Amino acid sequence: MKRILIDTNVLIWWFRNDRRLTKSLISIIQQSNVAVSIISYWEILIKMQIGKLEMPLKFMEAMEDSSFELLNLELSHLNYLTNLDLYHRDPFDRIIIAQAISENLSIITSDSTFEKYPVNIIKA
Repeated sequence: MKRILIDTNVLIWWFRNDRRLTKSLISIIQQSNVAVSIISYWEILIKMQIGKLEMPLKFMEAMEDSSFELLNLELSHLNYLTNLDLYHRDPFDRIIIAQAISENLSIITSDSTFEKYPVNIIKA
């Protein structure tokens, strides 16, 4: 079974049942071992706290109940981060990219800037 990393934007779509998630993407997610970076949780919670994002009330419970694997931040990921070119300026996305490279994961994202990095992209 394929192992993939979901970018924060796709994770938000997933829990909101957003129409931007195509049947094809839903199928890929359902048929893969899906990892979600702890960084995505952190980014979502920060955006919720400052009022930039609304999520379902039970978002954290839904995350805990999901079959998604939590990908913690490791020193090895930071080693990759220090060598990334600055194509992408968002620190959350840069860490997610470094994690994907380090763990040899494909990333599902709608962010075209990810394509500038040596990581397999599944376009959302």
